Amino acid sequence: LQASSDAMLDPQVLLDAATDPSGQIVDFLYAEVNQAACDYLGLSREELLGSGVVETTPGIKGTLLPGYLRRLDSGEPLLLDDFTYDNEILLDTRLYDLRVTRATPTSLVLTWRDVTERFQGAQRIANSERDYRLLAENSSDIVIHVRDGRFAWVSPSVAEVLGAPPAYWVGRQVREIIADEDAAAVADRLATLNAGGTVRQRIRVVGVDG
Repeated sequence: LQASSDAMLDPQVLLDAATDPSGQIVDFLYAEVNQAACDYLGLSREELLGSGVVETTPGIKGTLLPGYLRRLDSGEPLLLDDFTYDNEILLDTRLYDLRVTRATPTSLVLTWRDVTERFQGAQRIANSERDYRLLAENSSDIVIHVRDGRFAWVSPSVAEVLGAPPAYWVGRQVREIIADEDAAAVADRLATLNAGGTVRQRIRVVGVDG
C-alpha cells in the first residue's frame, strides 16, 4: 500500500482524529503520508507523522476542519475545486482541488492537487480576451470572427459600413457581404484560414450603399 501510495503524483495523507479529554475531536494527526505530500510540503515523513493538521496549518481550524468532522459523521466525500487557502507551510496563497473520504469511523483520507497555475493561466486568457474585445469594440476598423463560414462575432463598427448592427450578422453566412465575382476567391481564402493558414489580401464587400 505504501509503494502504491508513493507512486501517486498527487499528495495523499491518512489522518487520524485526535480528541481532547472530553472526547471532542480537536485535530487530525498525520498517520501516513505519501512521497508526493512530503515533496509538496517540503517536509520529511518523519516530520509529518504524528503531527497535527491544525498544529501545522492553523488556518484549517476555521475553514476545512468543520468539513472534516462532517465527513466522519456522514461518510459522504468532501469535494472542493479551486479552494483558496493561505498555506502556512509554503507561505503562499494557493488554490486546490481537494478530495476527502472517510477511511474508518475515526480516520480520513485527504488528496489534493495544487491548481494555482491552471487558475492563473485561465485568468490570463480571460483578461487577454477581455482586452482584445475592448480594443476591437472601440476600433473604427471592422473586426470579424468567422467560424465555418458564418459570422461568430462582429465589432460594432460594422453597422456604419454594412448597414446593420452586429446582432443582425451573427450566424449569417459571410458570403452575403461578398461581391458575386469574388465569391470563389473568398471561399478559397476561408478554406486556407480553416486549415490554420494566414491570409493577407484585400477583398471587396457589398456596403450599405451597394
